[in-house]
Amino acid sequence: MIIHFQEFIFLALTTVCSGDQQLLNFVRTERAAIYQSHSVPPQSFLFVNGSIPMPKEAIRPFERSLRDGTMTIDVAVALWIPGGGVPAIWGRAWEENGGMKAVFIFGNAVKVLNRGFRLLIYNGSPNSNGFKFMWMRVKDVDHGTILFSGTNMHTPAVFSEDGQYEFLGDADWQKRRMEFVKYGSDEPHTEDSLCSLAEMFWII
Repeated sequence: MIIHFQEFIFLALTTVCSGDQQLLNFVRTERAAIYQSHSVPPQSFLFVNGSIPMPKEAIRPFERSLRDGTMTIDVAVALWIPGGGVPAIWGRAWEENGGMKAVFIFGNAVKVLNRGFRLLIYNGSPNSNGFKFMWMRVKDVDHGTILFSGTNMHTPAVFSEDGQYEFLGDADWQKRRMEFVKYGSDEPHTEDSLCSLAEMFWII
């Protein structure tokens, strides 16, 4: 069943304890009178099973390329369902040689795929869809509006380091911990030095 929402889907940002580092979490806001959900319709995902270029409808963090020092890198939100009862994993996708690749962290190892994953996309308009995607600070987010990959309560996230480097990856909402792969690396990185819970309230 497709629910017609009265307001919008959001992407969110969380402040980290030290310096200017920030954790940005992907969230959605629905204000239907009696309904809130942590998911989006199936048509919000494009299944990648071949060599296709990155579509303009792909959800890119902040609708721009992410920073990698003095360079920028065009990435989009990706989702991989390994199967066998393993919860879905968020990661980042990019275009390479006319096709798409995506990187995820699975079992403490980096997994690079060129097919078999999903790309988060947005076709149409807020009027036709009843929602849209945005980014906002996690501390300002209603917990009931976050976009999760399932019961494991993982959400797409971008970690910003000193405003110079931005990494899209998978955040564990309950543990307030994020995993991502740095550009040019084949090793997972974990960021768990987040602020105390007292500084991370969400309005319900």
